[in-house]
This record gives sequence, C-alpha cells and structure tokens, in this order.
Amino acid sequence: MNHKHAFVDTNILVYVHDSDAVKKHQAAQELIKSLWDSPYPPAISTQVLQELYVSLAKKGAKSDDCKKIINIYYSWEVVEHDIPLIEAGVSYKERYKLSLWDGLIVAAAVKAKAELLYTEDLQNGQRIDQLLVVNPFV
Repeated sequence: MNHKHAFVDTNILVYVHDSDAVKKHQAAQELIKSLWDSPYPPAISTQVLQELYVSLAKKGAKSDDCKKIINIYYSWEVVEHDIPLIEAGVSYKERYKLSLWDGLIVAAAVKAKAELLYTEDLQNGQRIDQLLVVNPFV
C-alpha cells in the first residue's frame, strides 16, 4: 500500500466489520491493516465515527459492541467538525457537486492534510485539492 497520509471514509470502516460483503470485507481489512502499519497515522472525522456507530447498529450490532468498535479508531487522528469545517464542506459540495455529507468528508480530509481519501462514494482517481480519491474496491 501507498504510505501517504490517508483519510478513511465511513463506508470503508463499515466493510471492515461486515463479513457478509466478503470481497469488500477482505479488501477493507487489508487496507486498514496497512494503514495501522503505516508511518503516518490515518485520519477520520467525528462524522465518520457517528456514521460508523449508526451503520453498525442498523446491521444489528449491540450498543456496547458499537462503542467498542468506534473506540478502536480513537487512536487515529480525529478531525472534529466546527463552523469553518462546515463552511468548507458546503464549499466543496457546491464546487464539486457533492452531497453535503461527502463535502464534509472532503473538508475533514483536507483539514487533516491527507493526501489520500479512501472512499467508494467518489470517483476513483479524482483529484480534489491535494487529495487523491482512492476506491479500494475497484
């Protein structure tokens, strides 16, 4: 894997914990393992943690299990949402015709000074400012 500072979107983490989606589960696990071993700490945002909790709960995970899983990622760089990040997210939404949620993910990745944004929600290979969008399932 490429050892650059990376931001991980919620969908990647959901697949790490969803063994029903066999191919995506394996690919996500390999990616996350490589990021744990990377010299650069991976980054996520408070939005990613919230969405991960909700996604796991919708799939039937118990509240205590959801908490344990999101706690795993507290050791990563966690970008907190604030007013400037929301404004940047809206700007990315408008400039790149994204959903607000994807605009906020991009804004958080940029704030984390990430070079790679791992997601399946944006176009693989797309460049947004310093970010390269990478879909690990392609």
